[in-house]
Amino acid sequence: MFLRNFLNNIAESKIVAGVELFIKPDGSILYNIIVLEKTKNNIKVQSSQSEIAGVENLKAAIPLSTPLALVINGKGLLHKKIIYKEDESNEALIQQVLPNAKASNFYFQKVNTAEKNRLVSIVRKSALDEILAEFKKAGLDVVSCSIGPFLCKNILSLLKQRSDYFELKIAGYKLLINNGEIEDFSPASEETEKSSIQLAEESIQSNLIL
Repeated sequence: MFLRNFLNNIAESKIVAGVELFIKPDGSILYNIIVLEKTKNNIKVQSSQSEIAGVENLKAAIPLSTPLALVINGKGLLHKKIIYKEDESNEALIQQVLPNAKASNFYFQKVNTAEKNRLVSIVRKSALDEILAEFKKAGLDVVSCSIGPFLCKNILSLLKQRSDYFELKIAGYKLLINNGEIEDFSPASEETEKSSIQLAEESIQSNLIL
């Protein structure tokens, strides 16, 4: 939930929040949040909370009128590493992920890798539109929305790791990181324990960094 581009673009807000909406296998929804306070030269964690149930409880955990960066993970999303093709149409891209699917029925997100592949995440428009409508009805100010774990690429340069080659476990996946790029991904076991990651000067639980 900690997206560097998001923080840079919200120049007028001293407080911003990241919200991960995680859809469990049974269809129930849990929210993970992190509220960040910006100072002139620094960013600090004001508060964080995991596994919140219900939009009203989510709203109560966030300061009033705080802009939100929303990321969707879990059931209903499909992720795939595909071969990069220059000038490929959206229809052709989605066909690589989900053959015979109609591109106009899906939102998608793509991240390039160092190997000239693409990591693509897709979700049905109807499902995401319903989520955004619920947030709007609750008075929550969503200023950006992303799907899947791969936009963590934006903050890899801020992670303090002992090696350039490591695993990052987030959103139910293990991402293989090589020299600041996502090289590959695989599902993480449900037994995977939450871990803390050093992000800039803050220690943050790994399930809160998207």
